[in-house]
This record gives sequence, C-alpha cells and structure tokens, in this order.
Amino acid sequence: LWLRAPSDDVAIVTFDEKPGVPGKAFFLPMVEDKVLLLARDEVQHVRNLTLKAENTTGGGGQLVAKTGVTAPFALALAATFGIFNEDPKKPVSLLQYWSTVSMVKDTDDWKKLDTWGLQQGLELTLRQPPAGTECAMQGDTICVSALLRFGGAPLAADASITTFAADGTKTGITISHTGVTTLMLPFNRSQPSMEVYASANYRQPTPGEYQGKTYVLVD
Repeated sequence: LWLRAPSDDVAIVTFDEKPGVPGKAFFLPMVEDKVLLLARDEVQHVRNLTLKAENTTGGGGQLVAKTGVTAPFALALAATFGIFNEDPKKPVSLLQYWSTVSMVKDTDDWKKLDTWGLQQGLELTLRQPPAGTECAMQGDTICVSALLRFGGAPLAADASITTFAADGTKTGITISHTGVTTLMLPFNRSQPSMEVYASANYRQPTPGEYQGKTYVLVD
C-alpha cells in the first residue's frame, strides 16, 4: 500500500508492487475496508479521512480522499492486511502496512510532525540532512536523511530501506542500523520538485492471534 499527496487537497492510496502506480481495480476490495487514513495540520487536530474507490485507465484503481490540509501537515496510513501463510516452509506472519506523507515549511516543523504521527507501527520519513552532515552531491542526485521509527522511536535494528523514482523504478537498497540513514536519490535539477518514494521492511518476532488464527511474527 502506497500513499501520495499530489496536492494539499488530495491523498491517493495505491495497492501495487510499484509505488504511485494504480494496481488492478479488482484488488481494491481486498484492502478498501482495512485502510485507516489520518490527517493533521496546525489548524485541525487529528481526523479520519474518508477514502473512496476510483477507477483509472487500463482497468486500474486507487483510493482517493479529500484532505483539506495546509503545510505543515502529516498524513498517516495504517492497515492490517491479515494472516500470510502461502509458503509452509516460512513462519506464519501477520501483514501490516504503514505509510506516511509529510510536508514542512522549514526544518523546525519536524519537531511538531514527529509528534503528530500514529506513534505506533513503522514510520519512514525523508527530510533535509542535519547541518554538518557529510553528504556529497554526485551528478543528478540529492542527499536526504531517512528517519525510520517504530512505535514512535528510532528503530535500533537492521531494516532494509528501498528507494524508488517517481515512475516506480527501484533506485537502491540501504540497510538502516540505528533508524537514521543517509540516502542518495536521483534528482532532476531542471525541475523545481519531483516525487520520490521509499519503503522499509521490518519483521517483529511477536507471536499473537488475529481473527482466530495464530502467527509468530508481524511483517
């Protein structure tokens, strides 16, 4: 599940392997009722946004919500997909998806946005590197700082971070050890801005039960 906000007024959720790309419309009912999307800005407190299915060209589909936010703002998505046990050789897992879109006016806004999130699950944000960070620009690339948090705190465990270009093309994989990682992303300097994506995967060895079925880890 991927979350994007092409403008302050709209949030779009897509269900596909590639970020930002509408998946097949017939897959949407699998997740439509499981997605929680929250928004917060300085004007309004946390509120639940209503998502509606929308067909796209080529038989695709996506979930769309009106946000009504102004920067700085934070959008947060959470969804429990369910039990995953297709491979009997692998442990039974509970699949959960978390996604976020944040917009700041200046770097000080992150102090507020870091408290606006769900404070649970996995949260990955991309931001301007702190002052003094050694990060050389190389050709058509840009340096960003990735903060990976779990339960509202930096994740002090190994987790892979995969980055993608605006068209969904994979651009790299980095291992985060402490929750704070520097990434180099492709950037077209002739454009005022561009869309990039990043995903993280973390398996939490916490057994439990979901809808009467047991699992041994949360993925």
